[in-house]
Amino acid sequence: AGSVAAELRTELSEAPAGRKTNDGFAYQEYLKGRFEWNKRTGDGIKRSIEHYKKAIAFDPKYALAYAGIADSYAQGIWHVPFDEKTVIPQAKSAALEAVALDDASAEAHTALASVLSHEWDWAGSERELERAIEIDPRYARAFHVQAFAYMIKGRYDESIAAIDRAEELDPLNLVIQTDKGELLWTAGRVDEAFEQWRKTLELDSNFIMALEHRATAYEVLGNDAAAIDDTAAVMKLKGQTSDKIAVLRQQAAKAGLCEYRRHELRNMLASYRSLDPMWAAYFQALSGQTDHAFRSLDTAYRSHSAKIVLLASPPF
Repeated sequence: AGSVAAELRTELSEAPAGRKTNDGFAYQEYLKGRFEWNKRTGDGIKRSIEHYKKAIAFDPKYALAYAGIADSYAQGIWHVPFDEKTVIPQAKSAALEAVALDDASAEAHTALASVLSHEWDWAGSERELERAIEIDPRYARAFHVQAFAYMIKGRYDESIAAIDRAEELDPLNLVIQTDKGELLWTAGRVDEAFEQWRKTLELDSNFIMALEHRATAYEVLGNDAAAIDDTAAVMKLKGQTSDKIAVLRQQAAKAGLCEYRRHELRNMLASYRSLDPMWAAYFQALSGQTDHAFRSLDTAYRSHSAKIVLLASPPF
């Protein structure tokens, strides 16, 4: 314990200004933020932002806290969901502040890379990732983001190599584990993808993100029974009532999961003034509404949707 403490003191004392903080409360809030962010739930991401803001209140020059805010806003368009037109500029502002406070922070450059990819600035994102990896070749998140940058370009071998490296550096990170399954699935390595999700759920059987990804894969493959089981598990974990879950099972058993998706999509379109076109296209593709999906994709393309990476997903 004494040796670990001595090494930690040395590491913190050598960290550049902006990356370290001498405020223990700021550091605790930052750690809480990362913990909540890694849950990849809407509530978790919203809580993470509050923790990062508290960290900044304790130490206004804490670069890692700004990088954390950028990551949370960027991921929040998937999980909260945030309005991307509102939060992506906020994410970029936070990422740029993090880089300005500490240009030698791999976390800051990786956060900026993620934001730039949401803005379709692929070249800028690639430069930031290269800088992050140059600074810290052991920062798993940089390789994680890089894996998706390769995927959207169809460079699947490089994508899998990058996520393998991320997993090697952070082997118990459930998000990396789940996304590795998604990347294998997107690359057409179906059996490996399912084995990866099995391993992830072996670590935590209640990890919602892994159940959601596997449910979609089952659905695309036509295994409605398994897809319904995973979807029901997700609904329960998200606090849906048993009556709502029973409706899923009854409607899917009666008319098939595809028809249930159409019913849910109609409800979503009725509930939201404007449904994100990329999500609309995704669910339209899943439910076999090909013409509608193409129209939604055209809208997403013209609006430069931050979720365009979803286009590589097998439902399309």
